Parts: sequence; C-alpha cells; structure tokens
Amino acid sequence: MASANKNQIPIEGALVGIVRAILWAAKNLQGAAVDPETPISVDWDDSYITDAETRMAQMRDDALSGLLPRYKYLSARYGVSEEDARKLAQEASDENKQPELSFGGGA
Repeated sequence: MASANKNQIPIEGALVGIVRAILWAAKNLQGAAVDPETPISVDWDDSYITDAETRMAQMRDDALSGLLPRYKYLSARYGVSEEDARKLAQEASDENKQPELSFGGGA
C-alpha cells in the first residue's frame, strides 16, 4: 500500500499537468470559457489494489449479512437498474418463502 501511495504522487502531478494543458488549449486555441487555473484534485480509490471480484465478494457478504440491501448487490453485480434489482430481489424472496406449517386440520 505504501508503494502504491508513493507512485500516486508523480502520477497525480502528470494528470494535473495534462488537464491544465487541455484547459489552456481549450481557452487559448478554441476560445472556450474555461479557467486554466481552476483547482484540480485527483481522488484516488483502492480499485487498482482491490480487484472487481474481491469488491463484489465483499458486497455479496455485506448483502447476506444484512449490512447492504440485497437489491444494491444485484444492481452492481448484474448491471441492472436499482428498480429492476428490487424486482429481482422480491421475486427471489417470493420463490424462497417456506410454506406455513399447520397442525390439526381446518378451522
């Protein structure tokens, strides 16, 4: 992790330089109404350290333990809208319901 963070410093500088050059070109060559000196920040996440499969597995575990709604996991896993994922989750819940047990006959 320390090595990854150390590598982010020069990469961030290069990215900011590229964006500044694009902004400068847009303003000076294209006449766009942009500010080449606008504040620029790079927000690093851990996605290059944690692969997508690991994140999905963590998300699945969170859904199974009740920390995350199951429809959110389904939406992320299968790339469907949250509305469609809610329908899928409800359909699965309906199919997995256990029949009620009754003892001793009718009313």
